[in-house]
Amino acid sequence: MANTKDDIRKALFDTIPDNFLDPLTLSKPTRETELSGLLAHFHQVGAIDWSGVPLRDTDGNAIGRPCSEVISSTDLVVCEYPLFCMSEDDSRIWGDMRADLLFISKQRSSVVLVENKIGSEFTGNGDNPEAGQLAKQAYFLIAVQERYKSFVDCALVVLSAEGYVKRNWYGGGLRETLQVHKRHEKVEGYQLCWEDILRAIGH
Repeated sequence: MANTKDDIRKALFDTIPDNFLDPLTLSKPTRETELSGLLAHFHQVGAIDWSGVPLRDTDGNAIGRPCSEVISSTDLVVCEYPLFCMSEDDSRIWGDMRADLLFISKQRSSVVLVENKIGSEFTGNGDNPEAGQLAKQAYFLIAVQERYKSFVDCALVVLSAEGYVKRNWYGGGLRETLQVHKRHEKVEGYQLCWEDILRAIGH
């Protein structure tokens, strides 16, 4: 059984199925960024059944709702998307940050920022709920809502291996971040497991 951070990471990469390959080199992913890139690819070609992926709360529990309620198969997804700064204040908060994955609905009504974490630490001020990486991403989503009223639904999602989710490796930081300044009233917070997504990819 995988217990350490490195064990959990290795277990995830060891169980990646043969249908989750880079379409150009036919190689399996071996890094966090490669996982994100392939997820974007498989979403764009319609190969992920998001209705089969359970949403999980910040404690890691499935909440009885499918991810398709948050991420639609028709959403545009971009990988390593730069979070644009609209002012000097913005630049001080999230300047130069990139979203691992950003899902934007065609109707411009929802935006979902996915932070992919496979054993790595949060950047900047870490998981500080006031000014850490997730806090800066939450500020970005709130700014989008306030400036562009069409985006009524915003979510911040931490995507990780099941072992990390069960051990609350990242969920506690997400929960605390969204509680500060009542961010949870504007930004929904969820966790997703890579294992659930890999099972939902069509052959």
